[in-house]
Amino acid sequence: MTEVADDPSEIAQSAPDVSRNRRWPRVLGGFALLLLIALGVVWTQREELADRIIASQLEQLKLSAKYKVESVGARRQVLTDVVIGDPARPDFTADRAEIAIEPRWGIPTLKSVTLTKARIYGAYRGGKLSFGALDPILFK
Repeated sequence: MTEVADDPSEIAQSAPDVSRNRRWPRVLGGFALLLLIALGVVWTQREELADRIIASQLEQLKLSAKYKVESVGARRQVLTDVVIGDPARPDFTADRAEIAIEPRWGIPTLKSVTLTKARIYGAYRGGKLSFGALDPILFK
């Protein structure tokens, strides 16, 4: 058997708050929109971001290098005109370097590096092999 309330204030207090239920889809939609805009900004700036990351890694390794960022994607990055060392007498050159990335458990990992027309220059003097600027990396 159902009871009918005589007082309208009892009905308002017992009814669920409809405005609160309608607010969550708007909040979630706004958050999704902000996330989408942030991802769009990062995507449009991806080549500049990749250049900064590469430059900082080269600086940490104390390598002087020149290169051009041709393209940056989620799974493949391409660098062209790569020169490591003194540009007049480089220690390494490559016309093109393609870096393939594979996500594992949500973390990007290096899958492969494909070099086109790569050359490394070295010397063997006094019983010691040297590749110039690359020595600290190769013979660590």
